[in-house]
Amino acid sequence: GAASGIGQAFAKRLAEDGLRAYRACRFAATREFEVDGKLLTAVRRHSAVARGVAWERIGDELAKAMSATRPSVCFELLRRTGLLDHCLPELAACYGVTQNRFHEFDVYDHSLRTCDLIPVEKPMVRWAALLHDLGKPQTKLLKNRDFVFYGHDRLSAELALTALRRLKLPRELRERACNLIRHHMLRYFPEWSDAAVRRFVRRVGPENIADLFDLVIADRQAHRRTDSFQLPKDISELMTRIEYLDAAGAPLTVADLAVGGDDLLELAGRPSGEWLGDLLERLVEVVLEDPELNEREALLARAREMLAEEE
Repeated sequence: GAASGIGQAFAKRLAEDGLRAYRACRFAATREFEVDGKLLTAVRRHSAVARGVAWERIGDELAKAMSATRPSVCFELLRRTGLLDHCLPELAACYGVTQNRFHEFDVYDHSLRTCDLIPVEKPMVRWAALLHDLGKPQTKLLKNRDFVFYGHDRLSAELALTALRRLKLPRELRERACNLIRHHMLRYFPEWSDAAVRRFVRRVGPENIADLFDLVIADRQAHRRTDSFQLPKDISELMTRIEYLDAAGAPLTVADLAVGGDDLLELAGRPSGEWLGDLLERLVEVVLEDPELNEREALLARAREMLAEEE
């Protein structure tokens, strides 16, 4: 009764303000009530009004949906009312796109399930989870009687950036979410050297490692419907190695070096140029291989050798 009453109240006012259609879908997720058929019909009927709402207002409603226990409720209602085709056509295009034998769900349902599995206190990661497979419809190929999606991680990041910009979401959220999407196809092998582990942390960014693991674990868990889930061995091993090596705290960038540009300019006795940035990056590679070499005299000695090799 209460749910039906809420639905009727919204339905009467949809024509006045198109934002109420998005708000109804958001409320269904955040306040956990069911939207009745009359409201769904009314939303479809007034979809032209809803499509005229400013992107900032739509983005704000969808961002609020990420605070729900199950944001998927909101996005599924948007799909059923046709509004997802307007606000997130890239996600709508994933509906009905079947996957390979490892997946029980199509790309759309898998994406929603992945989003729901991310902790509620991590809205940025939830956005990454929702959008992490946007590139699959365009990269789907049949190979050896099964489907593959080569390069979908890179394309998904590009499409996600377009979608998040459209919704006027904050720049930091866009950049961090797309970074996670770009790296979500994590494939770790025990043969990785310690330096390779540190390079991986550098590529992702030490501040993003925990979030990436959240995304990868949710992605794996959302492959199939199951009540039991064990942390994948490769993820567990990589997490252990990063912690053991203190890779997130190791010198990973030029800013972490024990020497700076001024030191190298004085050492070389030449004007600044592209050579300086190249030399600093080569020194980063040195300390990635062996963090103990990140000492001023050791790095200056190595830089002197590198400069001599160029002469």
